[in-house]
Amino acid sequence: MFMSSLVARCRAIVLATLAASAAPAPAAIVGIDFGGGTTPQNWTPLHASPVPISLSNLPNDTGAPTTVDLTLAGAQPGDFSQDPSAGTIPTHAYSLAGIGEYWFGVGPMTATFSDLPPSSDFRVWVFGLRAFAMNNRVTIAGAGAPVTFDQVDLTPGNLWINGALGSSANSLLSYAQVHTSTAAGTITISWLEIPNLTAGWAIGGLAIEPAPAPATIPFAAAAALAVARRRRR
Repeated sequence: MFMSSLVARCRAIVLATLAASAAPAPAAIVGIDFGGGTTPQNWTPLHASPVPISLSNLPNDTGAPTTVDLTLAGAQPGDFSQDPSAGTIPTHAYSLAGIGEYWFGVGPMTATFSDLPPSSDFRVWVFGLRAFAMNNRVTIAGAGAPVTFDQVDLTPGNLWINGALGSSANSLLSYAQVHTSTAAGTITISWLEIPNLTAGWAIGGLAIEPAPAPATIPFAAAAALAVARRRRR
């Protein structure tokens, strides 16, 4: 009876631990909202001032400061306004409806997140938004092979997240691309217009957050369960 009770308690500990580790982590996204105006909670608004632009110690969307820095260089952008269509805004701990402006430009632009923990995984998001045809070719590069995707849409106000049209039925997390920072602690996002399509690109925002390691059963809980099972034999 005692051993059965011990096994049951150990199993309960393990299951509770797994359930807790599987729960969504608190929001800790560092977000940049191009164009300024309204912004998602604690995202940094960025007007189209002359480039290059350097930002330091950006806050995450809980309001906590971070060590994350950002440098932008390339084509000179302009600020434009367009509220995203509600049906294309994914769910998040804090509303993303504030992404209501964007940068428009012609020619290559590069955004480099730096002062990241080196050789660490990060979730990355690039938001495409435009008041007319969208025409973005985006590349994300870190320690691994670069990933390139297109954001092409003829419907004004559609919000794209990485390589897909957004949907209010999906979470922001479902659109994340995971990239590993370089040994120097950087992840670079670059974009330009796709040749032979509507001139110019339009980017509404960028976001990045640490990607937690896969959940594992804590050693103590797993060991207790193993010992209890051995004692039952």
